[in-house]
Amino acid sequence: LLEVSVEAATLVSVNDGTVRGSMTTLLAAAGQQLEPGIEEALQRDQGLLRLPELRVSRAAESVVRRIWALMDDLKKAVDESRVEAARELNKLVREFCSLFAVLRPFSQKSQLKSDAQCCAVFLADCLYLVHVLMLLPYSYRSQLPGELGQLAFFVDLVPQLRRLGENHFMAMLRHQKEQLLLKLRPCDLGPGSAAAGTFVE
Repeated sequence: LLEVSVEAATLVSVNDGTVRGSMTTLLAAAGQQLEPGIEEALQRDQGLLRLPELRVSRAAESVVRRIWALMDDLKKAVDESRVEAARELNKLVREFCSLFAVLRPFSQKSQLKSDAQCCAVFLADCLYLVHVLMLLPYSYRSQLPGELGQLAFFVDLVPQLRRLGENHFMAMLRHQKEQLLLKLRPCDLGPGSAAAGTFVE
């Protein structure tokens, strides 16, 4: 969760065709029943609920793999009529996402503001996690009977994680702007600069 490198060699490429539980996979699955109107909307808008090509950190990929494993355990618990264990696994997924939201920015707090690449990877990681959380109900709800289908819903975490990535990205852009203006301050680019001979030939 905290071991993060933004070097190109350590980033993982993800897209809708390669990730588990993607909309492309769900549509191709035999017998997969989507809510009425969803399939039609997906046919109309080819980008709806589909993950674009992203480069994410290995830490984010590890978090997503862990979430899928916990959800598989949750489904198994429901199949074995261990409803309380399933509820605890739902809480564990939520706590895991909360840990990501707290620990990841804390471990990189100095880099997120000053390093554009680091911040861009963090934003991509947040958006990847958001995408996975939005699609979990489509993968598991039909496999969880009755009201237990709610155990696959994590959409309440989506705004928090999206804002987390966007806020850090906007803070980085403001910092970069301030640094650029600070560097340009000694340059007199006013209307009389050419007449004063301050240009370089």
